[in-house]
Amino acid sequence: MSSALPRVDIAIYVQNLLGIGHLARVAAIAEAAADFGLKVAIVCGGVRPSGYAPRGALYVQLPAVQAVDASCKVLIDTATGAEIDEAFLAARRALLETALDQLQPKVFITEMFPFGRWRFRKELLPILEKLHGRVKLAVSVRDIINQGSVTGARAEAVAALINQRYDAVFVHGDPLFLPLEQTFPQTPQIAGKLIYTGYVQPPARFTNEALPTLPAQKGYVLVSAGGGLYGAALYRAALAAKPLSRFANHPWLFVLGPYCPADVAIEIRSKADTTTHILDNHPQLGALFPNAAASLSQAGCNTVLELLQAQIPAVVVPFAEGKESEQGERARVLARLKLLTCLESEALTPENLAAALDGAQPPEEMPEEIHCHGAEVTALHLQRWVKG
Repeated sequence: MSSALPRVDIAIYVQNLLGIGHLARVAAIAEAAADFGLKVAIVCGGVRPSGYAPRGALYVQLPAVQAVDASCKVLIDTATGAEIDEAFLAARRALLETALDQLQPKVFITEMFPFGRWRFRKELLPILEKLHGRVKLAVSVRDIINQGSVTGARAEAVAALINQRYDAVFVHGDPLFLPLEQTFPQTPQIAGKLIYTGYVQPPARFTNEALPTLPAQKGYVLVSAGGGLYGAALYRAALAAKPLSRFANHPWLFVLGPYCPADVAIEIRSKADTTTHILDNHPQLGALFPNAAASLSQAGCNTVLELLQAQIPAVVVPFAEGKESEQGERARVLARLKLLTCLESEALTPENLAAALDGAQPPEEMPEEIHCHGAEVTALHLQRWVKG
């Protein structure tokens, strides 16, 4: 941020710690807002995936922070590898304040915070206090809050902060399908702030990287795990499940993700047979689902939406390390509706994965409650705020 930043209408703060789901959702909202004629800046505090470049949006990088494991208890400065401390956050807050002073947004959105990213409250609370009453303040949050991360006194503090500082909470879901109060009991306290937008469909592509050549145009079994940082167990089980499955003679396509550890990528490549194809990443992952014969994946919100749109047989293994419960909550609801097959992570074995894949069926139809135009609905509200 050595040079001055241009003024924008919307600034969105996002702090990804483990994967790319938060960035993909923010990219979709930013692109939709740009289509409505708004100037948008994404201010990111996490690791930027290679080529990440949302269409029509300015990207501003803060010193990047990443979690060392799924518990998110230890956070590191990716530039040095050192654990972040109060001095680091104070310095980063100063950079964020400088960026916002230059951007002069009419709307400031915090993605996930304060429902999550509580460790960054000392970075954000002074800024929210400074901006309160001067600009519109909003939260962007998915439909499910991780169980155990916002309970008791903290949940009360979150509700109080929203009522004190924020103008709106954009909930990217539908209350008829998964109401926020199912995972955030204090929802009635902030009911007047809620705007349900429907689900945010990930952008078709938010990178300037060239598309890799695929080994097959269609009929492959697609194996993916979002950003790939915690996909090793699924990748290993999928390799071993292939000869046990009715899909054994199909080509299998692994997309490891931009955060997949190098040693895991080397291991998977060394064990793959001649009809198993490995890509480090694919910048248009969503486009691969419709041409797949079946999918094996984790159950991130973006992935699940892409699977439902593709209407293919799908087995999801929800990520459940640390305090992560969001993927499991959503996957179990969708499994009860017979929209996909859920295999719990503790039951993940090659034999169980092959059996789940063999029994998976495509969904007959999408439930009416699963609306996938959340980015456009959010952008419409933002346009009304900005344009009046």
